[in-house]
Amino acid sequence: MAFLLSLAIVALYTIPILTNIAPQGLFGIGIIVAILAGGTALASLIMYFVSPKGANFVEPLLVYLLFAATSALLIIQTGGVSSPFIMLWMLIAFFGGVFAIYGALPVFIATAVFVAAEYLSGDFNANLVAVVAFSTLLPMILGLVIWRNRGDNEETATSKRWRVNFQKLRTGQKLSLTPSETV
Repeated sequence: MAFLLSLAIVALYTIPILTNIAPQGLFGIGIIVAILAGGTALASLIMYFVSPKGANFVEPLLVYLLFAATSALLIIQTGGVSSPFIMLWMLIAFFGGVFAIYGALPVFIATAVFVAAEYLSGDFNANLVAVVAFSTLLPMILGLVIWRNRGDNEETATSKRWRVNFQKLRTGQKLSLTPSETV
């Protein structure tokens, strides 16, 4: 996800350079965001090929946080609450639940800093509260609820079953084995 969306951000930056389209709205992306998006795409690609296959946590988290920072800067640069990329932040908030507190907390802190900055600049209003609630808080809560048990992989379930069966074996109870374990 981060790779393709980062490439899309880079493409939106380069379209006004290569054509005669005015760099505003969707195409009003600055060079710093484009460089950060390119770095995110590159990091995502490198992590995909270099990181070991299997249950890894740190590499995807780093790519997620880098993409979240890119998206936050993109949204701030293109209009804040009225940015056309606000739905991208909704995806960031939702998929933060995949990493549990490590993904949700940075999104929450970034949103709190944004709201505090808007309050200090005098732009705090009901529209800001509604956009923050529907684009950050609700997707974050929904993501945490949906993704909360995704860390229990098959290996963990198997090891739990073996532990229970070992205790049953010690006490003389009947074992509960799967068909593949009876062979």
